[in-house]
Amino acid sequence: TYWDAAVEEGFAKGEAKGLEQGLERGRADLLLQQLRLKFLLLSARAAKRVSAASAAQLDAWAEAALSATSLDEVFARQPKPKPPVAASPQAPPGIRCPAIRFSMARLGQPAEVA
Repeated sequence: TYWDAAVEEGFAKGEAKGLEQGLERGRADLLLQQLRLKFLLLSARAAKRVSAASAAQLDAWAEAALSATSLDEVFARQPKPKPPVAASPQAPPGIRCPAIRFSMARLGQPAEVA
């Protein structure tokens, strides 16, 4: 039924979000452990900063921790910018269904007006 499908979709979304949060938390915990092993003492402020960081920032700091000689050097590293998303090809005019317009444009075929 519609209700069952909606509940199942809600559970799936919740599970995916929980998994994502768990993975991010695991990244932060691993980075904290690496920083403690490398620099011995880690301030509460630094630990909070790591715990509040985005996944991209955690990845940048984890890379920096491999070669950094100080904690300041680690935290100075910024995440790499995401590459731009390629624009989809322009569809020929006259085709009403976006999926067909997109397919026709990708194939380089002229679109027939219905």
